[in-house]
Amino acid sequence: MGKTLDINKALNKANKYIEKQNFDKALPILEELLKKVEESEPYKDDDYTEYHSFHEKLEGLLYEEFEKPIKEVFLM
Repeated sequence: MGKTLDINKALNKANKYIEKQNFDKALPILEELLKKVEESEPYKDDDYTEYHSFHEKLEGLLYEEFEKPIKEVFLM
C-alpha cells in the first residue's frame, strides 16, 4: 500500500503545480513517476497471462476467436 500512497502523493503534488500553471515544476515529478511505472513492468506476460493492446474492442475479440490463446488474455 505504500507504493499506492507514493503515487497518489506524487500525483497530488504535480496536480497542485499544474493548477498554478507551474508546469516546469510538475514535469520532473511526472517524469519520475512514469519512469518508476515503466520499470515495474506492470503488463509483463507470464506463464498464465498475456497482455495485448488493441485500438478497437473488435480487434481483441477477433484475436481471441481466431488465435484461441491458451493463456488468459487481458485486453487493454
